[in-house]
Amino acid sequence: MWIQELWMRNVRRHSDLHLEFNERITAIVGPNAEGKTTVLEALAWLITGTSIRPVPDRTLISTGQSEAIIRARLDDVGREVLIEGQLGSGRSRVEVNRQPVARRAELSRVVRLTPFTPDDLQLVKAGPSGRRAFLDHLTSSIAPGVGVAQRELERILRHRNALLKSMSRGEASNDEFNTLSIWNDQFVAASGRIVGARLRLIQMLLDAAEPLYGAIADQPAALTARYDSDWLDVSSSTAIEQQLLAALDGASDDERRRGITLVGPHRDDWSLALNGLDARTCGSQGEQRSLALALRLAGHRVVTELTGTAPIVLLDDVFSELDDRRRDALVRNLPVGQVIVTSATDLPEDLPVDRTIWLNSQGGELP
Repeated sequence: MWIQELWMRNVRRHSDLHLEFNERITAIVGPNAEGKTTVLEALAWLITGTSIRPVPDRTLISTGQSEAIIRARLDDVGREVLIEGQLGSGRSRVEVNRQPVARRAELSRVVRLTPFTPDDLQLVKAGPSGRRAFLDHLTSSIAPGVGVAQRELERILRHRNALLKSMSRGEASNDEFNTLSIWNDQFVAASGRIVGARLRLIQMLLDAAEPLYGAIADQPAALTARYDSDWLDVSSSTAIEQQLLAALDGASDDERRRGITLVGPHRDDWSLALNGLDARTCGSQGEQRSLALALRLAGHRVVTELTGTAPIVLLDDVFSELDDRRRDALVRNLPVGQVIVTSATDLPEDLPVDRTIWLNSQGGELP
């Protein structure tokens, strides 16, 4: 699966843009602020429903416009796939081959993406939300059923928290306690599926990332991981669901007092260690950046092996953030398949670019 063409209308500075890509490596180059990252953001929004940057969807729409149109034509082993999206102030919509898509997760069965951005360093350095999202995105790409459980968990948490907030205002009724028990059962079932998938994925990522880290850092290291949770003992033979039920029971008074769910996968984290030292607190910036690259590449490999389809790689100005050694290592370890890379600086000489797109000051493609 690869992207052949992209059309964008009223997407930030691109009032009307048409781009063609190569099946292997396409480079989008030009000065800063010319809309190169916007191209990758538009692709990511169209296919996954979210940008490669943590910004609201509406920021993709050109100033003064009420909606944006994004269309992509893809090749799926000779079969044409057309994905069309309309982003507006109201409800956005996406169609595949003129058929409406109810949920973006359905598109994961059609096409997958692996993004690399300068912010990937936050996978190692920052708080737990980005690391949770990294795991959950990969697991939903591999197993759509886990993606269903993730959406179900979000729905359950909204209702459960609303109920807890109501109970925090005064003495709870028997009906409220009965309803909370029902939400607890659903919460535990969805959580068990999500956490089990996370734990399996972490081990697969470790197996793939350790040799990749050695290649990128040019120095082998023992890579280990720990799942950090206030309620789960991963070494215990007790089922995940039973441990969570016990934790919910123990936290019940505090939850009703504070009006929020205090235990569960939505609050968990996972940490990585290099040679026994926590990478977040003890690793140098070079080690952390090498580890972040290794994690992205490892995730790509795991998804490819388990689904049989290589995700499309989006590299957003990544090379400018790397020293020569890490740039060379990333080029050597780029996955087979389509790669779309943006850059405001010179690309590595040994990057085999098959097509180059230059963006001019009006946001259009130069001939």
